[in-house]
Amino acid sequence: KVYAYSISRPAVEATIFFNKGLFSRLGLESPYDLMGRGEWMMENFAKLARDATRDTDGDGKIDTYGMPAVLVDPEVIYFIAAFGGTTVKTENGRFVSGLEDEKTTAALSFLRKMNVEDKSTLLPDDKPTWDWGIKQFMNGNCAMCQTNITNPGVAAKDTLSDGYGIVPMPLGPGQTEYQLISQSFLSYVMHSSMDAALADKIGAVMEAYTAPLVDEERVEEQRIQDWEQYVCDEESIETLRMLNKLPNPVFPYLGFGDAWYSSVQNQLYHCLVGNYTIATAMATCNPVFQADLDRTNDRLAP
Repeated sequence: KVYAYSISRPAVEATIFFNKGLFSRLGLESPYDLMGRGEWMMENFAKLARDATRDTDGDGKIDTYGMPAVLVDPEVIYFIAAFGGTTVKTENGRFVSGLEDEKTTAALSFLRKMNVEDKSTLLPDDKPTWDWGIKQFMNGNCAMCQTNITNPGVAAKDTLSDGYGIVPMPLGPGQTEYQLISQSFLSYVMHSSMDAALADKIGAVMEAYTAPLVDEERVEEQRIQDWEQYVCDEESIETLRMLNKLPNPVFPYLGFGDAWYSSVQNQLYHCLVGNYTIATAMATCNPVFQADLDRTNDRLAP
């Protein structure tokens, strides 16, 4: 059995924001109305993006786009989930890459078409920062934006005078339920040899251990000393010291690690902007990603 826990507040990530005022001025149908008729689907979402991409002042340049281009994790993963695909699946109790899954590649083809063929998305000059798309939406450059439900927050209310609406991810082909994905950035799993009581204790210790704002460059022993200033429970302190002596007892959830960021992210970006075909990109990064998952599989083995 694998024990998993989070030390950060999860937030609903897979949502589509839309600019109400811009939709009205462009004469676009509200996603709320589409949802009410059971027609909030990827094909209608893509059509809205195409219809919102316009030269509104007649100067020959596009002034509004359907949405900021979806090019990197985690936004790409949310579209994959809406299509019923996955980046990781399980087979015979082991994690296996889902990058070449039929529904996964269908989601990537959909995004690539929006970016390259439809040209209904605003493309950045380089790989976007995590908040680039949100800023384009709040500045009124895009009619829609895929982001988590907490990102625009108060800032959007202050800068987006048109107001905004929020809907779930559209239904992918053959899907019957909307996907509302929650993500927690600081998640961990523990070795299968841990019993439930110890797993609970480790979770509590790690939550307290990561709470203080400690310089990450400080060596582990210094971190423990800093942490002991916040926690006086001797049992917790001994649990933490025990963890430091065991070989990899606690590690980042699923162990995506270096392969995800050094290989998969890069390949996704290049295929979605049209530099590589999806088949070429997946054939390049899938073996590297699977090797990373295999290391996780080995660590979780009894």
